[in-house]
Amino acid sequence: MKKLLLTTLIAGASIGFATTVHADTNVYRLYNPYTGEHFYTTSTTERTADINAGWANEGVGWNAPSKGVGVYRVYNPHAQGGDHYYTKSKYEAQSLVNKGWRWDNGARPVFYSGGKIPVYVAYNPNTMSGAHNYTGSLYEENSLIRNGWRYKAVAWQAVSLPRTPYSPNNPVLQEFANEMNSNKNSLLSNSDGTYRDVKASVSGNTLIVTFTLSDNYGTLSGADANDMKSQMRPSLEKLTTLFKDAGVANPSVRYIFDNANGTVALVVTYP
Repeated sequence: MKKLLLTTLIAGASIGFATTVHADTNVYRLYNPYTGEHFYTTSTTERTADINAGWANEGVGWNAPSKGVGVYRVYNPHAQGGDHYYTKSKYEAQSLVNKGWRWDNGARPVFYSGGKIPVYVAYNPNTMSGAHNYTGSLYEENSLIRNGWRYKAVAWQAVSLPRTPYSPNNPVLQEFANEMNSNKNSLLSNSDGTYRDVKASVSGNTLIVTFTLSDNYGTLSGADANDMKSQMRPSLEKLTTLFKDAGVANPSVRYIFDNANGTVALVVTYP
């Protein structure tokens, strides 16, 4: 197999703790840069544990009421990298548990729905981990829909949103991503058949390039992944330097390699 630019995945799921919902509770949003999943919790203990495990802290997603319609969280241990799903329907959650998912928070609500602010859900049909994204930002929701996500539906309601719930995509990185997408046929032809598709996108100050492999390779070992990152570090450093010279503050680059069946092979993020 041709060498790929990869890094190890964060093993397993987020660390779960019992959650008590208080008045107008902050719902914290965390991001797993290796699986692409967002995680939502009102527990500062749970948030800290996940950050220590390698999740990125994205601050407060929205403010939930102290009571209302409960939102339940279940976990799929069979998805590579793990996956969480949130629903107001306890019947739906129980149906998933009956199929092998697991309850989080002892089958109690992790937060409540209530208020006049919509929280949107979008669905990515091309992944197992991080397949659902929840946000109070219509800008973020529309950006995902434009990039192939589905639904554009309201999942539940919130009391309020933080002042800056979402950072718009950096226009310099977006221009670079657009150029890559326009020339993807050239990139694919130079891969000698290793990849069948490539797509570039932007999230804030992060350029994300997703390669779809022509075959299924499973998951590379941690040693192989670190070897790939070491070999490609000069190129990554040159790319981030280029972005900084163009005025992009704190840029990062993430390469995602998906197997042909849609599962994640491995991911590398720099720095």
